[in-house]
Amino acid sequence: MANNIMEETGKGKEEANLAVANKKRAIFLTEIGPDAYSTLSNLLAPKKPKDTPFADIVKALEKHYNPAPLEIAESFHFGTRYQKQDESISDFIMVLKKLSIHCNYGEFLNRALRDRFVCGLNNPKIQNKLLNTEDLSFEKACQIAKSMEMAEKNTQEFRPVSASDDSQGIVNKLETGNTKEPSCYRCGGKHAAPKCKFKSAKCYKCSKVGHLASVCSSQDVESRMKTKQPRAKGNIHSVLESNTEGCDDNDELGIYSVYAVGTDNPPNKGYTVEMTINGSPCVMEVDTAADYSIMSKSTHSQKFSNFPLRPSKVELKTYTGETLAVSGEMLCDVVYKGHEYTLPIIVADYEKKPTLLGRNWLNHVRFEWGEVFSLTRSESESDKSQLDGFLVIHSEFFIDTYEGMKGLEAHITMKDGAKPIFI
Repeated sequence: MANNIMEETGKGKEEANLAVANKKRAIFLTEIGPDAYSTLSNLLAPKKPKDTPFADIVKALEKHYNPAPLEIAESFHFGTRYQKQDESISDFIMVLKKLSIHCNYGEFLNRALRDRFVCGLNNPKIQNKLLNTEDLSFEKACQIAKSMEMAEKNTQEFRPVSASDDSQGIVNKLETGNTKEPSCYRCGGKHAAPKCKFKSAKCYKCSKVGHLASVCSSQDVESRMKTKQPRAKGNIHSVLESNTEGCDDNDELGIYSVYAVGTDNPPNKGYTVEMTINGSPCVMEVDTAADYSIMSKSTHSQKFSNFPLRPSKVELKTYTGETLAVSGEMLCDVVYKGHEYTLPIIVADYEKKPTLLGRNWLNHVRFEWGEVFSLTRSESESDKSQLDGFLVIHSEFFIDTYEGMKGLEAHITMKDGAKPIFI
């Protein structure tokens, strides 16, 4: 109603305009209600609303009910925004534009939008393309990114899926299991380690308290005594998601534990796979005990320094409970046997190889397991010679007339009512 009262311009209209403003104020103060009037009185005190110009009343209420956002806070939200996993390019562009409204970039707005857009993309293919494009503007970057995203979607939709792919995918799922419910490292059961009833048990293999011999990762005591070699200081070998007591939010926090180590000169060579990561060939060691694939900081610096790291909430811990520094997470454009995948890898601050291929990659990559676990001729001959030597030393156990061990008695003490189970 007050907005329909029009002010006039020209000479001799000052008194008329003042009367119009007073009418607007009177109508406004009558219509806003008791709560808003009380708030206005407190804002204008010691002045009274009826003695305050209408323009000042509107300005005071607008400042109270709709305060201007803080520039530094808005710039922080804008500068730390990354594209989410299932967020499209168009939605990401729209969010960035909305976040930039109160940043006051002025004439540098398009450059700020371009830089945040390129840095925040989660697709390494598109990101690499934009990083290698000359005279890149924000509009040009958006156009290229949308075109590549559409082409990738069309390729996935029209790519034929064979029956062998389907069956192989099922096998992979059965082999890797559910990483959200890891096996207990104390006994191997399907429960959290802090709740394990064997956490006070003593291992007869390594004499340590906290696990059973069936899941012990230590080198056999007898073999170490024979060779008289102390346990070597090792490197990271595998990663396991921990479920520590007093932490009910592990899935969100992303806590992982490095529970096994490898020596500088391991007695058994690990199984390795060669694949292309972000355009560079890389040899990775398959580790089915690792929940996450990890790469050393030195390897990232040597081969992938031009690929940015995203912040990561994953926390790596050694077997002794020491925290291993995590540099971040790198999105990898992986190519293996003609198949392409986009997968994350954790970059950690450790010095020695190998780069571990954990279960988060095993869930997606279709491996040629026959090639991964194949033996070379030298390895096969070495195993055969060891077997032949064993048969010669213990030949009396492999003759047709062998009647079994004699003169040996064994006793097992069991609790009353105990029932035998299959282990």
